[in-house]
Amino acid sequence: MDLNQILIHIYIFRSMRILIMVVWAGFLAFAITKTTKRKRPLGVTILAILLMAGSIHKLFGFTNYPYYKIMFQHLPGNLIFIRYMGSILLRLIGIAVGIGLLLMKNFYRKAVIILAIFTILTIPLKHQMATFENIAQFLEQQVQQSPPSSTNQKIGFADSTTSVALLFGLIDLLFSLTLIIYFRRPKIIAEFKKPISENYQIIS
Repeated sequence: MDLNQILIHIYIFRSMRILIMVVWAGFLAFAITKTTKRKRPLGVTILAILLMAGSIHKLFGFTNYPYYKIMFQHLPGNLIFIRYMGSILLRLIGIAVGIGLLLMKNFYRKAVIILAIFTILTIPLKHQMATFENIAQFLEQQVQQSPPSSTNQKIGFADSTTSVALLFGLIDLLFSLTLIIYFRRPKIIAEFKKPISENYQIIS
């Protein structure tokens, strides 16, 4: 298996996992809507689903702690574990906030803004170049251990670490800014502050 095949497999696997998480979060949003019979702007539903799907996707990635240690091997051992537990906690918070947004709770509207600001402030720590270099080295080692016939192509994972790090950072930045801007809109704030009696719809 050459470099291009490995990259394709990685992207397909990640895309399928994200798609499954989005579908699951969508079903959850539908179930909450049917249970509460509560009005909800479409934008709230979409952003809550994306937030939950991304959080669950990351949680699945954290099930492999040995690989997590490889990604952050440039950090001291104790700090890796603290970072690992903190990452899990943040993803659980993301899921809880997503559910709270679907329930149209104003507390969670404020919480998602705080979470988005925290994400922006910690992008340099979250997407360190050293992390992507560790991943690139690990993938290159995996390819080098493949049968000789499949390694006749120059390995180039390390060549893309900068662009990948910038891409991941940009995705976090844009999504976080979207959350901040959207949930600070006066119209959206008013929807979250409506009394429950005004925020129910009759479903026949």
